[in-house]
Amino acid sequence: MTQRRDAALTIRASAPVLSLPTPLMSHGDDRHDRVALGPGRVERDGRPWIPVSGELHPTRVPRRHWRERLQLLRSGGVSVVSSYVIWIHHQPEPGPARFDGQRDVAAFVALAAEVGLDVVLRVGPWVHGEVRNGGLPDWVQAADVRHRTDDPAYLARVEEWFAALGAHLAGVCGPSSPVIAVQLENELIDQPGHLVMLAAMAR
Repeated sequence: MTQRRDAALTIRASAPVLSLPTPLMSHGDDRHDRVALGPGRVERDGRPWIPVSGELHPTRVPRRHWRERLQLLRSGGVSVVSSYVIWIHHQPEPGPARFDGQRDVAAFVALAAEVGLDVVLRVGPWVHGEVRNGGLPDWVQAADVRHRTDDPAYLARVEEWFAALGAHLAGVCGPSSPVIAVQLENELIDQPGHLVMLAAMAR
C-alpha cells in the first residue's frame, strides 16, 4: 500500500513589462478621447478593446429603417458601424452637395451613437463599394484629370467635396465624437503619397 502525499502548489504570476512604441497612427493630429492605439492593441477608455465592425451605408437604406438596422447590428454584438459616404449619391451633378433625407450622414452618425455604436466613416473620395465609378460622380469621372492621383485639377474637385462634407459633419466629428476613425480611399496600395495628401485635406 502506497502512502499519498498532498502538496500545495503555489503559482505566482507577474505582468510582463512591455516597452513597445506607440503606433504612429496615435499621433496628436488624429487623437480621440476614448479610442487609441496602444502597444500592440486597440484601447478604449485606456483598456484593451476588440472592436466588432459591421457595415451599413445610409444612402442605401431608407431613412425610416435606419434605427431598426442599427439596433440589429448592436444586438448582434457589433460595436462599430462602418459606413461608406458615397460621393455620387450626394453630388450627382455639379453644384451643392446634398445632405437631405437618407443623405443626411450627420443624422445617421448621431443615431448610431444614440443606439450605442461608434462610427467609422469611409469617405473616399473613391470608395469602390460596388458603385459606378467607385463612387466618383459621373461629371468627375468624365473630367480631364488623372483620377486618384495628386493631379491639382483632381484634388481641386476632391477639396470641394471634402469641404462640403466637413461642414456637414462638423457637429458630429472631433476628439469626443462618435466618429472614431475615417477611411480615405479604398484598395489603393501603390500611392502612399496620395494617401498622405488626402489625409491632410481631410484634416
